[in-house]
Amino acid sequence: MNKEQLESLLDSAVSEIEYSIRTKHTKSEEAHEHYLKNAIRFIEEAKEMMKEVSE
Repeated sequence: MNKEQLESLLDSAVSEIEYSIRTKHTKSEEAHEHYLKNAIRFIEEAKEMMKEVSE
């Protein structure tokens, strides 16, 4: 686990949120929920990695 992995997870979360926002008029509600859930998962993984580093 390193800085690049954390940045990658957070970048992925941002990308999922941005995509959900950009496509809000063309995708279903279920699709938006999918992208936002992915973003949450990436953020949670980054949080876990940060906890491991600080221990």
